[in-house]
Amino acid sequence: MFYALLQMSLDQSIDRKALEEASVTAPAVARSDCARLSRELAGVVAENLPVEDARAFAAALRRKGFPVKVVEQAGLPALGHPVKRSGLRFAEDGLVLIDGLQRESAYDWNDLHFAAGGFLQVAVPKTERTWEWDYSYQPGTGRGGVSRQVVVGERERLEKEERFRLEFYLGDQLERFQIDLHNERLLFFGEHKLRLCQRAALEEILRQVGSVLPHDRLNRGIQAAQDGSPMVYAGERAFERETVWHFYRLAEG
Repeated sequence: MFYALLQMSLDQSIDRKALEEASVTAPAVARSDCARLSRELAGVVAENLPVEDARAFAAALRRKGFPVKVVEQAGLPALGHPVKRSGLRFAEDGLVLIDGLQRESAYDWNDLHFAAGGFLQVAVPKTERTWEWDYSYQPGTGRGGVSRQVVVGERERLEKEERFRLEFYLGDQLERFQIDLHNERLLFFGEHKLRLCQRAALEEILRQVGSVLPHDRLNRGIQAAQDGSPMVYAGERAFERETVWHFYRLAEG
């Protein structure tokens, strides 16, 4: 059986050095992972730890003024596979989601149980072309038997890219609908076609979503937009971990 460590509150913060020092007590937590754990801190501090490591890591973090809760990994809510949507609009009695063929599906506001949204950094694989000189020995050619030719190849690398994401959890089964906006895509909002660069319009969408749900049924991305201080998540893992944390707290309460 494996365990996870959860923050008591999303307002808690802990620096990388403190995490590294606490990780000494838990062999399953690699010191090299602490930079990522610190960067992606969003409700779930660490996952898939043996019970001894989970308890030891939690005790070390508490001694550093960062109390956490140890829970069974299997007890954490699982987010469903996202159903992609291309846009939305707000109706008087509910939410309308738009698919890639511009078909609309309407949902009553009472069907909307949770919303998560905001900007996030995503690592996207990029392929770049390379050109290199290839020197090979070929008997019978001039210049000492060495020929030279250009060899074209490809190299994969990861590049950080900002995206805008909006997720709605609807119905009794908490079906997950996702709008994912990046540089090569448009978001349809009513009569408008929005691009990623139109941040003010996207932040306004977050504020409108936030106005129809209680505070505890919104993620920090939407809450921050309502407060006029938009945030950027460190990655998809941080974005999703926070939603898992919210669902666990809502189930508890």
